[in-house]
Amino acid sequence: MKSKKGFTLIELIVVIAILATLTAIALPSYTGLKRNADLEVCQANRITFKRSYMAYTANKHTKREALELAAADVGGTVNDDNSYTDKSGHVCTITYDAQSGFIATVDCSEHGEDKGVTH
Repeated sequence: MKSKKGFTLIELIVVIAILATLTAIALPSYTGLKRNADLEVCQANRITFKRSYMAYTANKHTKREALELAAADVGGTVNDDNSYTDKSGHVCTITYDAQSGFIATVDCSEHGEDKGVTH
C-alpha cells in the first residue's frame, strides 16, 4: 500500500480561510492601537519640547538655540522660529504667548491641536 504525504486541497483551503478570518479580526484592532500609541508619543514629545524650551531659555540660551536644543531633545529639527519637524516627519507649529514669550501651544500636522497638552 502506498502511503500519502502532504496536505489535501481542502485542508489547505480551510487553513487559508482560518488565517484570513484571524487577519480580518486582528488588523483593525492593531491599526487602532498603533494610531493611539502614535498619538500618545506625539503628545509626550510636545510636552517634552515645551519643557525643554522653557529650561533652555531659563538658562540664558537665545530663542533660536533653545528651539534647536528642544527639538533635538525629541529627535526633531527646527524649520523656523514657528515650527519644527519631529522624528516621525510631522510638522509641529509653535504658538507663543504674547506676554511671556513662552510657548503657548504646539500643534501637530498629523495629530491636530494642542488640546490638553500642558507644560
